[in-house]
Amino acid sequence: MNNITPKTLLPLSPEILKSQRDKSSPNAPEKGEKLQRTDSDIQLEKNQAEKNLEKTATVFGQTEEDITKEFREYKALKLFKKFDCDLTQIRDNEELKVKIEEGFKYGFGNIVVNPLQVKSAKRFLKDKKVGVLCAVCYPFGEEIYGVKKYAVKKAFAEGADGVYLPVGVSDLKQGKIEQVKREFSKIVKKYKNKKVYALLELCELDFSLAEKIVKTLLKIGVSGIVSGSGYSLFAKGLSTASDLHSLSGGKGSVIALATSEKSRDVVSLFSFADRVFLKNAPKVAFELKSNLEF
Repeated sequence: MNNITPKTLLPLSPEILKSQRDKSSPNAPEKGEKLQRTDSDIQLEKNQAEKNLEKTATVFGQTEEDITKEFREYKALKLFKKFDCDLTQIRDNEELKVKIEEGFKYGFGNIVVNPLQVKSAKRFLKDKKVGVLCAVCYPFGEEIYGVKKYAVKKAFAEGADGVYLPVGVSDLKQGKIEQVKREFSKIVKKYKNKKVYALLELCELDFSLAEKIVKTLLKIGVSGIVSGSGYSLFAKGLSTASDLHSLSGGKGSVIALATSEKSRDVVSLFSFADRVFLKNAPKVAFELKSNLEF
């Protein structure tokens, strides 16, 4: 699993933390400051993990290999629950059914569909614990408020568990942040028991404008912010999950747009994001399972 999970995601053990805090070096980190891991830190934790694994195997009467395999599978399935599988381009019902069955097999948390497929998706997923999110006014959200309002209403009326609602970049660049705030506030308030995710083409915005709209959306109470649709052709500004995480101050839910189909790249997004929005999710899941050997 070391070849998938970034080193920076691994926590320091209490023993290592104490030993580093006790050092009287002038460069010793202040309280709350992150500490750099050394090779000796990693080896110490590896040794401890091996001892814990041996003990766990003894307790449950299993081999260490079986325990390790079960743990890898558990971690992978937990990760797949955080996948929002992009099916917005699918128009054919039979193809949609196949993709949904594939997603259910891997245990994806949500599928994201276009407004015409909400009813079909809900029917195919009857009694299955997979959320159906509807991408309304997708991908750019340049429609007038009346259209957005109707699209959201229809999506929820047809059974959607949540919506991906894009923020129109044109309005933002024309200085209409207050207008955007009023529109989203009305929708979030009306559907307070539903999930309303704001999709923001972060790559189209400079830092100042991005910071303003991110803080505004979080204050309104959106369920989370998606870092992009993948359709923008003029990426000049911010673009990554780390940018959105930084702008949110870690206070809001971040859904990262995954632009890579490599499992290692997708997993790395969870350093900053709570969920990922991705095409070809089954391909990523298959590669991850192969790497973990289960």
